[in-house]
Amino acid sequence: MVYGACLRVVKNPGIAEEVAQESFLELMKGPGGVQSVGGWLHTVATRRALDRVKADMQRFVSADRHYGCGSPIGGIACLVDTRDAADREDRVPRVH
Repeated sequence: MVYGACLRVVKNPGIAEEVAQESFLELMKGPGGVQSVGGWLHTVATRRALDRVKADMQRFVSADRHYGCGSPIGGIACLVDTRDAADREDRVPRVH
């Protein structure tokens, strides 16, 4: 259940395993006064998975601003332009 909840959020089996393990580690610290351990674990797993997705998106946006053209859409356009240039480079015969 915990792994499934994480996988539905992060869509990556490896990251889902990590987040599920973090959730169980939090359980070992002691939830304190929890009525339903299953419900508590599901909530913790879902929140941790969402935090992981948010952190990954923030890293992506930060990297795009640093290496891209200044905006997420501009960054994608720059990547497409770079790919087109690389394709043209591959078609040019090289003289050694």
